[in-house]
Amino acid sequence: MRVVLRLTRRRRAVAIVVAGWTLAACSHTTAEVADRDDLVMARTRFVPAKVRGSAGQQLTLRVVNNDRVRHNFSLPSVPIDLDFKPGERRTVILVAPADRSEQEFFCKFHRDAGMRGTLVVAP
Repeated sequence: MRVVLRLTRRRRAVAIVVAGWTLAACSHTTAEVADRDDLVMARTRFVPAKVRGSAGQQLTLRVVNNDRVRHNFSLPSVPIDLDFKPGERRTVILVAPADRSEQEFFCKFHRDAGMRGTLVVAP
């Protein structure tokens, strides 16, 4: 009887540990997805330089300025013109143009330095 009881406790302990690991893994994965940025501004660049969407689709972008200087996210065709302080993070919601196209977005402060990107709109 004692051996059976010990085995039962051991199984219960293993089940609790496995359940804890599973919950920890799930919560970690969720945090990684929630902390992800869709568009990063740093070193006079946008990363990624291309953002894709479908015609007429509502896009939600998490935009962050990972630099020590002020940047801007401008997309005249939508129109959007937003300034970002160093370290600032915002959620930007826009509707992609209705036609297939490539729309330039840029930082109005560093456009001449090459801080540009493209919104690629598919049908």
